[in-house]
Amino acid sequence: MSPESSSSAKSLGIEERFLLDVVGACLKEEELPNPPDNFSEDEFAKLARAHRVAPLIGYAVRDRGARGFSSALRAKLDLELTVAVAIETRQSSEIAKIDERFKAAKIRFLPLKGRVAREFYKEPFLRPMNDYDVLIDETDAEKVANVLTQLGYVPVSSELQGFRKDNWFEVDLHFNSPLQEGARGAGPNFWSARIPLDDFEYRFSKEDFYRYMIEHFAKHWKRGGALLRDYCDIAIYSRKFGGELDREKLDSELERYGLARFVRNLERLVDSMFFGGETDPLLDELTRYAFGRLDEKDESRKALKIAAIGSEIPQNASFRWARVVASRVFPRAAKMHFARRVQALPPALRITKKIALWIGYWARRLFRVGFFKNAFALLAGNRRAENEIEAFYRRAGLP
Repeated sequence: MSPESSSSAKSLGIEERFLLDVVGACLKEEELPNPPDNFSEDEFAKLARAHRVAPLIGYAVRDRGARGFSSALRAKLDLELTVAVAIETRQSSEIAKIDERFKAAKIRFLPLKGRVAREFYKEPFLRPMNDYDVLIDETDAEKVANVLTQLGYVPVSSELQGFRKDNWFEVDLHFNSPLQEGARGAGPNFWSARIPLDDFEYRFSKEDFYRYMIEHFAKHWKRGGALLRDYCDIAIYSRKFGGELDREKLDSELERYGLARFVRNLERLVDSMFFGGETDPLLDELTRYAFGRLDEKDESRKALKIAAIGSEIPQNASFRWARVVASRVFPRAAKMHFARRVQALPPALRITKKIALWIGYWARRLFRVGFFKNAFALLAGNRRAENEIEAFYRRAGLP
């Protein structure tokens, strides 16, 4: 996709247009294009770093060269690649230790998100990730906590879902299936439908992982946007496995959960962004949304200005309002943790202890997540703005 040929790219800045061209060349393993006139190397490097694609570009520069790039820009990108390699090496070593301990403790687990997505890149360090997301049985939560504690991790919250080690790596635990399967938890039916690598480590099927990627992407996209790294995940996976997917089954499941049209638009978008595909006004709008460069009058710009709690709650849907608020006031992970905390107490003391735990939890959460700011944004939001946001979501294909 050249800057001149894409209507989507024309609405962006010079550096943003060039970034799409460069990332597209990286994904296609082609020679990198020369920078355009009036090009800011500092702004380009900043964009590449912010969208977590700097290692991908740095690898292409080191592997195939970039005659049009200055020595200063090449040095910046090479440094980003060197740092990414070092981080990935350390992360992979740590993850291997965790997986080994899980298996020794007979804990079934299924890695999620970046831990799996990086396996589909040419090299794992080309896909930066922040933490290790892993799905486990809720009944194994205490065993997992013990394993991570022995490895030097400490809980980052009272819910015992996040564990951090020396402020450099975090493990996030998931107890529920990330797919919209109509049932909570990761019980026997969940594991029997997954692909075992051995007695304890599992993977999604190709169709399920693609659907998981889409559902996870859509959640972040609807809450304010996604990084180019996330669009690259979709592009690489669909190019690598698109011909192997059971498309009929996949489309049926996506249609069932209201994601089929969004997926078609997303696949057209990444084709337009990176592979020279045709564009149209909708893709132009979605491309600008990807970079957060939407006009003040754009309906989708308002979605970025309303706090997450407001953007999820249309005023004409009181049942959704109640559901979202309840999920924030009484998150399921906290319920499970508190239930375990009071289990050893006499029945007469459990309710008092639970009340005390909830009060302490709310006191911490109110200020940590900016509850008052979100509540103000919700109250200040008007029906017209929310309807425009919902209209933008519908244009993109989300229910």
